[in-house]
Amino acid sequence: MRKWAIIAGLFLSGILSAEEGGGDYRQLPFNPADPLCSVSIASIIQDSYGYDKVPTILDEWNYNYDWTPEGQKYSREVRQSIKGSAYTAACICHMQNEGCTDILTYYDFRNNTSYNGAWDRQQWAETATYYVFWAWNRLKEYGTQVATEYHQKDIYAVAAKNQEGKIRLLVVRYNDNNNVYKDKIMYVPLPEGASSPLCMLSDSNHMNTAYPFPITDIGIKLTLQPNSFVYIEL
Repeated sequence: MRKWAIIAGLFLSGILSAEEGGGDYRQLPFNPADPLCSVSIASIIQDSYGYDKVPTILDEWNYNYDWTPEGQKYSREVRQSIKGSAYTAACICHMQNEGCTDILTYYDFRNNTSYNGAWDRQQWAETATYYVFWAWNRLKEYGTQVATEYHQKDIYAVAAKNQEGKIRLLVVRYNDNNNVYKDKIMYVPLPEGASSPLCMLSDSNHMNTAYPFPITDIGIKLTLQPNSFVYIEL
């Protein structure tokens, strides 16, 4: 599988200078597939000019519904919510799996801006988005991405294994449609010998909370709310 994407905040957005030829693209969409489209086009153009070996950077990406005053108000609310957290996790998983960029620079981690979805400035506490990056770091520690199979349009997932064959997994359910309200059930197969998985759930009722999802004959039975994610160690 491909190398791991580097996830960074605004403070790393200038990691490549113009002289080094780093491609730098910005996206503020609300569909995780939108940045992929723009970066894919930019990468094709970059490659056509002989810069196929140069890292690409997707700079300044976050949830943004539109640029109207109403849309901006709504976007600020989303970025501080579990929906914004699920969006962030879905984007990271989607871009990692598609492999068309090397560095994702989340916009942003400064604590004086409404674009920081990882920190609640009113409560002076982390949000679920903080734990998206915590989970990604845990996956990256294992070093080797392994394939995941899922066939539901609102599900995103990335898995990694270490040299001993142990697995860490991030499963995300993202829904931009606020009228979606039913839980979704899916199963994660257990590797041979794995009987006590660690599942850390974030949804409208939990934030990175160890959750006892039931173990069945076909694997872990996940019940996911719209806009939720679970980090799993097998």
